[in-house]
Amino acid sequence: MTGVGVVLMTPPQRLATSAAVFEDAGVDSLWLGEYFQSAIARAAVVASTTQRVRVGTSVLQAFARSPLTTALAADDLQEMAGGRFVLGLGSQLRVVNRAWHGVTTPQPLTMLGEVVAAIRAIWVTPETERVRFDGRHIHLDVPGFRPPRSQPHPPIYAGGAGSGTIAAATGFADGMLGHLFWS
Repeated sequence: MTGVGVVLMTPPQRLATSAAVFEDAGVDSLWLGEYFQSAIARAAVVASTTQRVRVGTSVLQAFARSPLTTALAADDLQEMAGGRFVLGLGSQLRVVNRAWHGVTTPQPLTMLGEVVAAIRAIWVTPETERVRFDGRHIHLDVPGFRPPRSQPHPPIYAGGAGSGTIAAATGFADGMLGHLFWS
């Protein structure tokens, strides 16, 4: 059986109403993008105003924030959604990463896998223990201070287009989100 998902491009002031309409109509999932808008803020609105639908980011730009910031935001969204949140992460184009975020990404898919590994390291380390992660590009040494959570950590889906993304995502992601221009 195939579920129906909707990408919400609704203006912020109408997000809660739009989410309720789609949830009442039986839609299975609602997805919030991050193209000149905050997918985290938008997902928070949808997660806190719905009861049944799965809520996900499609997709967060993985290199626009640190793995710690992403892990904490995803956990908060998972709590708000009562366990219905999906963290969708994408590598974005190299030129966009450099021009918009000031980040150099020589191997975007490899780096995306490392971001996912760093997020999972944060999640699996007990809240009171220090997180240490040493990857090729990412190095973390975070003191234990994270709050306990009542929900399991959300699944992580990789977003993108093309066979390279699919091949890479099968090694590190729990699922895949296609690009809007992907046929």
